[in-house]
Parts: sequence; structure tokens; C-alpha cells
Amino acid sequence: MTKATRKPQMGLGTAKRVAGGGILVDFIEDVIDNGAPQYAVTGLASMERISVGQIRMTKYSRRKDGNFVEFHEVWDYQMLRRSVEVYSQALATIERMWTGDGPEGRGREAH
Repeated sequence: MTKATRKPQMGLGTAKRVAGGGILVDFIEDVIDNGAPQYAVTGLASMERISVGQIRMTKYSRRKDGNFVEFHEVWDYQMLRRSVEVYSQALATIERMWTGDGPEGRGREAH
């Protein structure tokens, strides 16, 4: 009898305020950052299937001197499909939370 391998679960965690009035939605607990780089991304430049189970997404940043590819992400196809709904829920949660009196929240009513 073979033991079934459990796929990683992507669940929507709790939404909370962080320093500076930011809003954080955790998807999984106990993630170790190790100083991962942060990129400013304007959008998705391309998406391609690179194998039966993998999709490569190319993210770009728009600058004064043109559009530059920041990085490529390789996703498991099924995980990407499942994550779309979870990300939509997270964005809806962030949108509902009042942003306060910071520059991005001026003139905005609490929902």
C-alpha cells in the first residue's frame, strides 16, 4: 500500500494591521523569509506553459526608459489555478479594511 502524498494547502489566514498602517493577509503560517528580495512589479508581461504541469509567468516593471523584466516565476499549474480564487478573497479583504489617514486613504470612507 502506498502512502498518499498530501499537496500543500493554500488557505487564507487572518488579516491584520502592521506597522505604518499597512494591511497583511497571511496565506500560510511560519514562513521563513531569510531576506528575500522585493521587486516593484507593474504587471504580467507573459505567461507560458513550459511543461504539462508548469507555467512560467514573466513579471515586468514600467520605467521612464522602457518596460523591464524583473523576474520569472515558475508555478505548478494546479496550484496556480487554485491560488486565483484565494488571491481574489485576500484582495477583497484588504479592500474592505479602512486604510486610515495615510496618503492612500485620504478622503476614503470606512466600509
